[in-house]
Amino acid sequence: MPAFAAKPGLEWTSILSILQNFPKAKRLSFSNQLGDGALVKELVKGRDLQNLDLRQCEVDVSALAGCASLHTLSLVDCKGVTDVSALAGCASLHTLNLLGCVGVT
Repeated sequence: MPAFAAKPGLEWTSILSILQNFPKAKRLSFSNQLGDGALVKELVKGRDLQNLDLRQCEVDVSALAGCASLHTLSLVDCKGVTDVSALAGCASLHTLNLLGCVGVT
């Protein structure tokens, strides 16, 4: 399964540029990425993602609502994540890791 793991600390805009070279990656892994977490929507757009790891990232979870093939999502230590109701739209999601996410509803 094609995969991509980003070097920790990169800006989301840099990651989006790099990911253009990996259009078929089904497994993406990020840790401690900097910048606007709203860019996650662009990150997942047009991808058939199955596994997404966003440890210690600033992320807008609502951007993942349309990821029909996503089955594993890790949001470990994503301090800004409080509302995960949008993930109800992820029909295949069976594993969600919220370790360290305080105040999740």
